[in-house]
Amino acid sequence: MKIFCLISAFIFCIAFPARAGDVNVTADQQVEWHQKENKVVAVGNAVATKDDLNIRADRLTGYYTPGDTSAKTKTRFTRLTARGKVKMHSAKADGYGDNLNYDLVADSAVLTGKPAKIVTEKETIT
Repeated sequence: MKIFCLISAFIFCIAFPARAGDVNVTADQQVEWHQKENKVVAVGNAVATKDDLNIRADRLTGYYTPGDTSAKTKTRFTRLTARGKVKMHSAKADGYGDNLNYDLVADSAVLTGKPAKIVTEKETIT
């Protein structure tokens, strides 16, 4: 199992190099690459980071649009889902809940579950 995880993590690093604005996904237990489904699944203390945004959950799934080497476009995550003990942190707010659906293209997120709340410097939204 550890060899599968290491190979998956290595393939993931090659396919999704970290750059400013890009999403980086890691996990303690395993990172799976589902090439035919255009998704990556991270399990066990899964973390997704993008600029100053940090999302933690039991399980993260990142959906991506494959790059095209002939058109010189790179692979990009378009959507993230987080399940179980979701914690989202940015410079402006912190969010907590059971589930998160984050549309990276529209830059919008829906946080659900108990407790689903967003905490800013000035207010708490539940």
